[in-house]
Amino acid sequence: MLDIRLFLWHISLFSYWAQGFRYISYICLKLLAHFRAEYFGTSQSSSILQEDMTMTQTVITSETPVEMARDEQIGQVKGLLDPILRKLTKNQIQMIIHAGGELQKMFNDGVAQLFPKLVVQEAIMDGKFDYTYVNLPIDNFPLTEEPIESVKEMHLNAYLTTRNAMARVNDEGKKFASPLTALRYVAKYPSRQLEYPMVVIFEIDGWFWGIFFGRRGSVLRGLDVDHFNFSRMWHHSFRFLVVDK
Repeated sequence: MLDIRLFLWHISLFSYWAQGFRYISYICLKLLAHFRAEYFGTSQSSSILQEDMTMTQTVITSETPVEMARDEQIGQVKGLLDPILRKLTKNQIQMIIHAGGELQKMFNDGVAQLFPKLVVQEAIMDGKFDYTYVNLPIDNFPLTEEPIESVKEMHLNAYLTTRNAMARVNDEGKKFASPLTALRYVAKYPSRQLEYPMVVIFEIDGWFWGIFFGRRGSVLRGLDVDHFNFSRMWHHSFRFLVVDK
């Protein structure tokens, strides 16, 4: 029995370290409480479970092994870049400094091409959504991006079909923000999602897809990615995330 309890405890800690598997951790702690209640009695089980939760919360707020591993990796990357940077001339360094924004864009584009799945997955994780439903394979996500500052929330204030909504957006000289841009925008301004639902529409191989940023109650933020047809109706409260053409 001690082996089972130890196993459940380790699963619980791992779930919190992994970030995003808190339900697994919660279930494991519940099972752990059940075993303790069975073998030690209800009152002792309750106090021990409370102790478990306190210990787990401490683990969350401290630096986790995952974070330490990431810092170590960053150090390794710096070590690889350092000898290259030291060979640059003053003029080359000045050119890089002045082209900082463009260099950042080139770097992001390079990472997207080399690690497309990672880019999308990290963009979703950065949103810190309380619930997610993604019906689109990560491999199929468009990887284009626009500056977050260029995103506007267009409120058409009418019940519209997908066809009509796309036409209205086009008539205003706008286009829908790319999926990655929308994810980054919502991650930067999470409170906006709690005020009203937001969406972007995009097309892949003749299928229309939408990324819905909705809420449940007044505090839970959600992400839904699913496909639909031209006749899909949009509520008047929706804000469409758009950029200039």
